[in-house]
Amino acid sequence: DTGFSGGVPLLSPFVSAAAGVQIKSYRRAINSSSAALFVAPPQAAPLRVCGIPNATFHASSSMDRFQLAARVFSMAPNGELELLSFGARDVWHRGPDPPYLRPDDVRDNWDVPAGGAGEVVVRMAALCTDVPAGNAVALGLSLHDPTRAAANSDVALRVDIGCCGASALWLPVVGASGGAAL
Repeated sequence: DTGFSGGVPLLSPFVSAAAGVQIKSYRRAINSSSAALFVAPPQAAPLRVCGIPNATFHASSSMDRFQLAARVFSMAPNGELELLSFGARDVWHRGPDPPYLRPDDVRDNWDVPAGGAGEVVVRMAALCTDVPAGNAVALGLSLHDPTRAAANSDVALRVDIGCCGASALWLPVVGASGGAAL
């Protein structure tokens, strides 16, 4: 369970894109034992977001392999969540990178052993949408994305987010120089 299912079928992101229908759920439907929701203050004015959002987490894991799944929502005052974007990252410790990788290559390895701490970046799908005034931007986080194989299904897995530094959601906000961090 991702904690964000809320009755939304697995294929709903793809059906939603094809049909032009937004995926919605409610804050009360989140299973807080397997997911977390971080909510920014409500927007005073409409917010246009166009580009690729990234979520950066400082984390410590009890095991060498885990997965972080992130979802960006527009949250209405009544708690209704509208999915704006999503992404996941499989993370594992495998030691130093091989010498053939260039510094700008995207790597999924995490150069931190179990019990250590480090930074994990989750890149999400591109979006272009408006967050209405009065709505809040929310970031959902869980340890499993149902569209991917689980990186670790051990029930003893524990991941501490924010253990060793500030975590942030970077949004490509139109009109903001270089985007905005929440």
